[in-house]
Amino acid sequence: MKNKYLLPIIFILLISATKISLHRSLWNFKDHKRIEYDLSMNAFNEVNYLNQKNGVKVKADLVVKIKDSIYANILLENKRIIEKINDSITSYEEIKLNNDILFENYTYKGKVEGKVSEEATAIKDFIFPIISRGINKGDSITESFKVPFSLGNSVLNIKTKNVISKENTQNGISSYSSKISSLKYKVENTDIPNMNVFLDGKTYFQFDENKGIFLNQTINLNIYIKSELDNKSFKDILTFRISQDIKFKKLE
Repeated sequence: MKNKYLLPIIFILLISATKISLHRSLWNFKDHKRIEYDLSMNAFNEVNYLNQKNGVKVKADLVVKIKDSIYANILLENKRIIEKINDSITSYEEIKLNNDILFENYTYKGKVEGKVSEEATAIKDFIFPIISRGINKGDSITESFKVPFSLGNSVLNIKTKNVISKENTQNGISSYSSKISSLKYKVENTDIPNMNVFLDGKTYFQFDENKGIFLNQTINLNIYIKSELDNKSFKDILTFRISQDIKFKKLE
């Protein structure tokens, strides 16, 4: 009789173990008060036809200040410009900036129910992406959302696809990578004939399944403005580049 039930029991245990191993990347807010990261961000625009570059490099402390088991505010503290490029000329004078709230009432499921700061609006769906269901190594899920892009008097909401793949899980730490892409949007402009706007990019991030927190994350996002020529090739007009590194520092 024992042999009769042995295999079904083992099979059930294996199925259960498989389900348990498929973790979801949901924040654990109930056991923590504050999570700190080092943040470094570059934001540049390249005026391709003039061969000019403008932008800044910013450093700050990124703080997840937990309010309760559901909500947290995500803040930028000790924010400062450490590098500035103006017409391709670089200066390194440090400029202190005001602290800022990136996300207000950010939930453990990665949703923002409060305000989003202006500088975080374009990349809010890339920062700490939540994996809503467990996925195996080598599998992927696709998230779709809109990225707002200002065109002066109007805002273009670029439909964007983010394909997130699971790279590995080791010692409870899961690693993910993603590819970001959008359709090409034709925009009417009197100065630039046949103007097209689109974006691409990639991210890499790690999630600690044991503690329920995000670890390191890298984001590279490019927004292109190009002019379509008669032969269907594209001429670069303007490129916006955002790169961001987030490194785990401290947990309370």
